[in-house]
Amino acid sequence: MRTSFFLLIFLFIVSLILKNLSFALAISPPYLDLSNTNINSTNITLNPGDKYKGSFKVIFDDTDQNELYLYVKRLDISDTTGDDIISDVVSYEKDSLDKWIKLDKNKIYKPVNLGQCNECNVVDVSYEINIPEDAVFKAYYAGIVVSKASPDISDASARVSISEELVYQIFLNLSGADVKYDSRIINFSTLNNQFVFTSFPVSFVTTLENKGNVFVVPKGYIDVYFLGQKIRTDSSIFNPNINRLFPGKQRTFISVFSEEGFDAAPSNTTSVSSMRAEMEKAKNEVMERYSYVYNALNDKDQKFLIFDVPKYINSEEKQRNIFYDIVYLVNSYFENLFYQLSHFRLGLYTAQVDLFMGNQPPVSASVNFVMVPVHLILSIFLICLLIYIYIKKNANRKQIKKVK
Repeated sequence: MRTSFFLLIFLFIVSLILKNLSFALAISPPYLDLSNTNINSTNITLNPGDKYKGSFKVIFDDTDQNELYLYVKRLDISDTTGDDIISDVVSYEKDSLDKWIKLDKNKIYKPVNLGQCNECNVVDVSYEINIPEDAVFKAYYAGIVVSKASPDISDASARVSISEELVYQIFLNLSGADVKYDSRIINFSTLNNQFVFTSFPVSFVTTLENKGNVFVVPKGYIDVYFLGQKIRTDSSIFNPNINRLFPGKQRTFISVFSEEGFDAAPSNTTSVSSMRAEMEKAKNEVMERYSYVYNALNDKDQKFLIFDVPKYINSEEKQRNIFYDIVYLVNSYFENLFYQLSHFRLGLYTAQVDLFMGNQPPVSASVNFVMVPVHLILSIFLICLLIYIYIKKNANRKQIKKVK
């Protein structure tokens, strides 16, 4: 069993090394945002007839091949996730961003003096966007592909099997009188519409729809109120990954509101990264050591439990040990009990999301849920019951003594 485990780990590490060797270069920056709707925008307003010149850097690694291909592809938007994806459909229409982009070269080569200085592993790629005079006011998106394989390979699956592709994404909103911002909140609820919680964190699901003709980056906050007062001085940041909401599409966002505020983004971004890294490390340790217990949890997004298990229990057993289950239940009970003691919450709570989506008035929605510290209430009840039984027992003994 132990030999097989180490063999799997070895094969996994080898596969990672081979994957990195196959394509180790990077693109900086990863995209160009010409939306004028979020903090990553260039604050440049483009109109029909305008030209835009830009560039990005391709950062090579020692293991990369000497020659890479550059070409432009259109981006399509997934109906299920709302993500942008590279399309192999050829654009025949004139009103398409991939037809407006001109590259200064169609190949780049690994620098000869790679590794001899700080910038010796970097190659600049320049491009120009020529917008036609009769372009329609709406959203446009395309990608500049950096690939080991030639774009002349017709079969996309064959091309990807030869090597991976890196894509420099370009998002453009044309400005004008016909631009329409109309994004709405379709749904705001707790995950799985859960109404009763024993403690935080609470996960929220927000579904947005863009009925306008330009894309937006939803920005905003989620706050939780009790009796009209915020339970946290800071807010939970909505859409920290800066995902886009595209015209005619819906997109669902999952947000987590925690008691400790790990979901928020204070001014010190380094501390946020370290906290998240520590949480992820702890979570991975639980998953590795007690995988079959962790996999049995219904909601992986909720607070995971970290507990010590007696060393005489073999955690590598395929069949679940009954005593192990008892230890797990007892530890999880006290974990929840101590958490509810230190973070006491009881009553009706209201979560509110406030969003800003482009040049339109802000939108908001709210949902109610109940906090009931079940483990704490049960413990208090059991303690009171034990005290009552003890007093009753003593009273009966005294009564018996008096009779005698």
